[in-house]
Amino acid sequence: MLSNLWVFAFVALCLLGACRGDKVAKFPLQVSFNVTITAHQIEEASEFPPRTRSMFVRYDYINGRVRADIAAGYEAEKTYIRRYDDQREYMVRHDPLNDCKRSYLGEIMPYPLIPSTEFVKSLVMTGEAVDYYLHQDFETRVHMYFRQDTHWPVRVVQEAVTAGEGDEPGVSVPMLTYEYTDVELGAPDAGHFELPLPHLHEHCDRHVGGFPYIHAFHYFVKF
Repeated sequence: MLSNLWVFAFVALCLLGACRGDKVAKFPLQVSFNVTITAHQIEEASEFPPRTRSMFVRYDYINGRVRADIAAGYEAEKTYIRRYDDQREYMVRHDPLNDCKRSYLGEIMPYPLIPSTEFVKSLVMTGEAVDYYLHQDFETRVHMYFRQDTHWPVRVVQEAVTAGEGDEPGVSVPMLTYEYTDVELGAPDAGHFELPLPHLHEHCDRHVGGFPYIHAFHYFVKF
């Protein structure tokens, strides 16, 4: 199954220009990072829903597994572990709740395919040389920034674009910003994808229907 996905990925990247040697926006297949997501349309003082939220992600598409540790906010601190390789997933809520749920995971891990983008330019951001790409889709504009030497994610900004009337120009309104820190390329240690003690698979409450997708790079990277 993974070999077929690699073929699909190669063809897709060729269509996007990779086979011609052009710069192509692509997300690492094995990477760990902290991401802070800011919802710009929420007031800074808002507690529910919060304006910002953070999570640490260990992502391993090659081996079909991912873990997201979501920082405490208006909800309790929690961990999601998704084992596409073993068709199982877990949600663990830490202190003070300290409980665990498990569910069957029957789908294939979504490939982190970024749709057609335009390479805009290279620039310096937060002291790093980055490549800037733009994706436009009707009333949405997504700005993506990747570090040049390692191609790991640095920032994503999603904007809503309203059409102007007559000769009036359209207006771009920032909606979401994803900021990436503590990025480390390579396969995360396999132990991170096991249930944290003292939880055991057989002791986790069975949850029918699975858990909602988590978006780590707009909707282009979800699990």
